[in-house]
Amino acid sequence: MKYLNYCVLLLLLIGYACDNRKDAFDGQRTKIFLQKIGQTDLTTDLKDSVKGSNVYTCNYSLSPNASLVITSNMVKGHANISILNGKINISPQDTLVIIDFSVSDNGTISKATVELVHFKNLSPVAVFTVTKSGYKIHIDASGSYDSDAKYGGKIVNYDYEISPGSYSVPSTTLNSIDYSVSSVGDYIINVRVQDKDNQWSQFVATSVTIN
Repeated sequence: MKYLNYCVLLLLLIGYACDNRKDAFDGQRTKIFLQKIGQTDLTTDLKDSVKGSNVYTCNYSLSPNASLVITSNMVKGHANISILNGKINISPQDTLVIIDFSVSDNGTISKATVELVHFKNLSPVAVFTVTKSGYKIHIDASGSYDSDAKYGGKIVNYDYEISPGSYSVPSTTLNSIDYSVSSVGDYIINVRVQDKDNQWSQFVATSVTIN
């Protein structure tokens, strides 16, 4: 009986030692991590979006063996992919793209996934106010916005038209202007804006009466 207990104890110790050795060895296996540009958090499940013809770029890191080769596997959709110098560049061809990136270290595979929603550029919207003082008209279009501002879109140009008189200020970076009319009457003011992807909004019109 004492011999049996000794054997059981020995087997438990051997199993414990093997598990510890395996855990220590697995801790040295190379793993892949992804990181959004401008952020510090590392992840193995990166979800983001990209619009138009823009190329999506994220950082990657391999630890501890940074020299291993990364392979990519398209899970959903189509995209052009380049992997170089710590960065992954993706040019999506479909609305939804899911890609697995992996490294193999002595038979153990580490995987990280990128899921990208790809959408067309959203139109900017012209919003403006008009105030008057005598014969002077002030147009303020600073309230205009790009519909995809949360994805980096922004207004870069403004286009003002005032009639009658055929006054026009096309493609200016000024978000407000002043204009002095020469006589009393009704004036039509048209404003449109352009985003950084070169798309113009529809003209928005309003009227003002000088009396």
